[in-house]
Amino acid sequence: MRLVLFRTKGAVEKAPLRVGALHPDGSVSDISAASVDQGLPALSSMRVFLEMGDAGKALAMDAVKNSAYLRSGAHIDLRAPIYDP
Repeated sequence: MRLVLFRTKGAVEKAPLRVGALHPDGSVSDISAASVDQGLPALSSMRVFLEMGDAGKALAMDAVKNSAYLRSGAHIDLRAPIYDP
C-alpha cells in the first residue's frame, strides 16, 4: 500500500490535507474520511497516521476495501507524504 497526502482539486490552499492510499490506476482511498466515519479525528498529517500503528493500518485496510472512500485521481492533487521532516 502506497500512502499519500492529497487535497481535492479546486480546494483552497489552506484546506486540510487528507491521508490516502494510492491505487495502481491513480485513484486514492480516502483514509481521512474513513477515520471521521469511525468517530475518530480527521487525519491531515502522515505523522499522526503513522503514530496510530496497528489501528492506523486497520483503518487504512477498511478504507481500501470500501468503495465509498474511493476518489478519482482526476479530482485530487498529490502532496509530499511528510511535509515537515
